Amino acid sequence: KVPLLTGYARAGDLEKAVSILHAMKRRGVQPNEITYTSLIGAMALAGKVPQAEKMVAYMTESGVRPTVVTYNAFLTGLFSFSDAEHNDYDGAASAELVSDSTIEYAKDLLSDMLQARIRPDHVTVNLMLDAFGRSTSSRMDEALSILHAMEREGVVPRFDAKLYTTLIKGFGQSNDIASARDAFYAIKRLDVFALNAYIDACCKCGDVKAGFKVYDEFVRNNGGDATVSIVPDAATFSTLISGLGRLDSVLVGGKVREVYHEMKHEWKITPDAGLVDAVIAAMVGGGAKGLTKEDIQFTMKVLQDVKDIQWEGDGYNRRVNLVKGIIVRRFSEAWKEETQEDAFLKSKGWNTIDSGFRLWSNDDGKRPDKADAFLDSKGWNDVDSSFRII
Repeated sequence: KVPLLTGYARAGDLEKAVSILHAMKRRGVQPNEITYTSLIGAMALAGKVPQAEKMVAYMTESGVRPTVVTYNAFLTGLFSFSDAEHNDYDGAASAELVSDSTIEYAKDLLSDMLQARIRPDHVTVNLMLDAFGRSTSSRMDEALSILHAMEREGVVPRFDAKLYTTLIKGFGQSNDIASARDAFYAIKRLDVFALNAYIDACCKCGDVKAGFKVYDEFVRNNGGDATVSIVPDAATFSTLISGLGRLDSVLVGGKVREVYHEMKHEWKITPDAGLVDAVIAAMVGGGAKGLTKEDIQFTMKVLQDVKDIQWEGDGYNRRVNLVKGIIVRRFSEAWKEETQEDAFLKSKGWNTIDSGFRLWSNDDGKRPDKADAFLDSKGWNDVDSSFRII
């Protein structure tokens, strides 16, 4: 019964999970900590916070003492109830913003834990720090206060890489590059996750140059006071390329090509879907970027490099068609600026020529049913590359 109940709870089928709990009670089978914890986490994840709170009380009344794992499950669900995929209780919640009221409720839960003499652990602290960093208002001072208190109490080690990486992300979200830098350099044992978070924070705060500087320091070992060398991963280069994509300069294309070449040939790293999306956004995202012959050839080469990796659905063809469509559209816009209402073209009836080229690869010309999350985030699922000279 217990594995079945847990399975229903994790799948979000609360009605069946609760019915099994009642059946267990009727048959004299005592649910255990795992049973209750699964239900509590699933209820919070589904946004049924009052029911989750009642289940904690019911658990206690039934003679089963809640543990730190129970509260971690509650907090995980609370902070990410909009996305069931993140219900893994490992201290990592979704990327959605967290409301102030949710954070206040979480602080009350933390207080309840301490009053019940349930000692928080590394996961508890990381969940709280992550929530403060994703809050709808800047609450990083509170995040620091809780972290320092937990360090003093010996709940977590001082200057822990994972916790300070979460801090760095929060400071980046709050546009506080100075505090992100302090958190990064405070870490005792730096790793690639901390490096990636700090590079991302630099880029989000508008200081792409600082992101490349810390990359030079810890990866290329070129200057600075680095005493360790960090081996980058695909996410490192995706973050650097995404940062370059924020710049509106014709020089961006050359720099992106340089970073990509270093990743492939010096570090022998195979590009993944995230990196491809970063390249697309950087190279054909608009502004002064992506119109040179070299930029176009490079973007198509990157797509060719990842042709054989595992894509979700028709993700690869969509990206190929997307790039082709945007290139056609952008050249038509550039041409339009040059020609305006050219009398000769108009006399030939060429100002209204439609290339007939569409983004979607379906034979019937219709849009696929399922929109790609990345393309949708860029507003590109609705792009029609129909090419008009004027």
